[in-house]
Parts: sequence; C-alpha cells; structure tokens
Amino acid sequence: MEERQRPESAEPVRAAPPWAGIAVAAVSMAAMAAADAALWDRIPEAVTTRESTVHRSAVRVPREVVAAAFPAALALVAALLAMSARVDAVLQRRLHTTPFAGAAPPPRTRTAGANTVLGLLGPFMALLHVGMLMHFAGYAVPVERGAAVAVGVLLVGVGVLVPRLGPPGEPVDPALKRLAAAWHRVQRPGGFATAALGAGTAAGALVLPPLAVALTAALLVAAVYGFMFALALRRLR
Repeated sequence: MEERQRPESAEPVRAAPPWAGIAVAAVSMAAMAAADAALWDRIPEAVTTRESTVHRSAVRVPREVVAAAFPAALALVAALLAMSARVDAVLQRRLHTTPFAGAAPPPRTRTAGANTVLGLLGPFMALLHVGMLMHFAGYAVPVERGAAVAVGVLLVGVGVLVPRLGPPGEPVDPALKRLAAAWHRVQRPGGFATAALGAGTAAGALVLPPLAVALTAALLVAAVYGFMFALALRRLR
C-alpha cells in the first residue's frame, strides 16, 4: 500500500503577529481610557450593577472595576493572539505525524483571522465600554438597545470579513482535505447569511425588545453555522 505523503519540513512556518489588529485594539483602548478620564468624576465610587429585589440584595462594585473591565478583557485577547504564533507552531509540530498534519490554514490566513478578531472586537468593546460608563455616570443612555445594535454591526462585520480571510489548510488525510475544501466553499453563503442576520439584528433592536433580539441573534448564528457544517458534509457525498 502506498504511504501517504506528509509535509517534508518538520518546522512549521509561523504566522506573523496581527499588528494591524493590535493597532486597532490599542486605539480602542485609548478611546476607553479617554472615556474613563472624561467621566470618572461623575461615576459613583460604588457602582450598582444589579438592583436589589425581594429575593436578592443589590450588587455593587468599585468604579475602578467598571472602568477597567473592558480594557483588561481586550488587552488579554490582544496578548493571547499576539502569542498565538508560538503556540500555533508547537501544535503544528505535534500534529505533523498525524492525519491532521497540514490542517492549519496558511500563515497569511491565520494572521488575517487574528487581525479580523481584533479589528472587530476592539471597536465593539469600546462602544460597549463608553455606553456603560455614560449610563453609570447618570446619562440617559439606552445601554441595552445600543448593545444589541452593536451586536448586529459586529455580525455584519463577521459575515463580510470572515469569508475573505484566505484559503483553508490542506490536511494530508484525503477525507479531511475534502472536508476543509467543502467548508471553505460554504463560507461565502454563510457569510452572507451572517451579515443579513446582523443587519436584521441592528434594525430590529431599534424597535423591538433589545435583549430578546440579541438572544435570538445568538441562537440564529449558531443555526447558521450548523447549517453551513451540514451543507459542507453534504457536498462531500
């Protein structure tokens, strides 16, 4: 029986750090810091994040926690993605002698993916951060409605950008290689469906209960990707 060919080099090519995405994240964190400075004196020292009811007491946190939550989360994501090149190289080396060898997308695709994550997540989190601070500072800001609209815009970005990231990996296993190619082919219709869902979410959040709209969008995104996977499997037949 003829032995399947595996990649000749045992040393995988590392993806470049997502510098463009890191730059967007840095600008987003600077915007969040500017909002912190501008609104700091108007925010109570103890912020109520959950009102009291008959069955539970109120939850209050220091304003430092509120001011640092989103910037810290974004900084953590940026750091993890910046370090992902080293981890990715280790994983590829471990998978080199398995049927999953070559399954990782090319370095340029991986870098584009990390840039997309940070490029979308940075402005999204900055918008939520500013809205939350304005709410706690006493401004009449429709936080829930704004957050639901932001979710819709984020989904539009995902739907538009993800299908354009680049080619998939080429696993040495023939079945996995066909599956990767089939999954790549369904990215464009899946991206269109995701973008349409995002536009509907943003529009619906303006006139419908925003929390219900956001939860429905989350369920429908899962349904879209489940349908994409089923369609990819069907194209293998």
